[in-house]
Amino acid sequence: MSRNAKIDSLVQEMQSKINKPDDVTFEWIPYNQFRNIIEIDKVALKCLHRSQNISDEFLNEIKGYSNKVYSSDYSLSINGLSQDPDTKDYIMVLSYAAGGNFHYLVVFKKFIKIICISDMGLCGEVGNTDEKNIYGVMSYIVSEVLRGKLYTQAADIYSFGMVIYFIATGRQPFANRAHDGILALDICNGIRSKINEQGAPECYVDLMKRCRDVNPDKKPKATEVEELIDLFHKSCRTD
Repeated sequence: MSRNAKIDSLVQEMQSKINKPDDVTFEWIPYNQFRNIIEIDKVALKCLHRSQNISDEFLNEIKGYSNKVYSSDYSLSINGLSQDPDTKDYIMVLSYAAGGNFHYLVVFKKFIKIICISDMGLCGEVGNTDEKNIYGVMSYIVSEVLRGKLYTQAADIYSFGMVIYFIATGRQPFANRAHDGILALDICNGIRSKINEQGAPECYVDLMKRCRDVNPDKKPKATEVEELIDLFHKSCRTD
């Protein structure tokens, strides 16, 4: 047991959803159980800084890793939680992605079949529930959030549009700019990284532009993005 009622309840809830032999087992993994350590495989350990007072919101994010609606071969599974005995910070134990990071896969064109989601929105300080705090890479953050407004689905869609840009170009957004207050002002004023790649499909570029639209109401909803990407995929397979 973790000695944290919320975490113990989470472990019990997630274990109760195991129905098949190949379902991932979610466990509390205490440091003091390790004896005669031998390397048999690799996992990814994600330390959650300042997480001594872990919040309900953050525990709900952790559930996203095992939610059968979202989890698949394209998202990393979570095997359990542990705790650093010295700092008391909690640690997520995730499956290990051996294929390389996103930048490597995109630049070397090896991302088509092995790309995985490694985060389910877990960004920021775990114990900090102030939704107005800004976390992340500036070039991926929408102007409304930079102005101090709350994160919304439209803000996430903008960030996804920047991911689309990176996949199409192999370049990080605003890679030639200092990530400072001047760039933040430019983003707020509607400045966007330009795309000149001739090989990018027009439908793909159009989706990227819609995701990065200055007007939040003109951005596509997440369901529409999923439908369009599925349509693109089927079209490529047909061609």
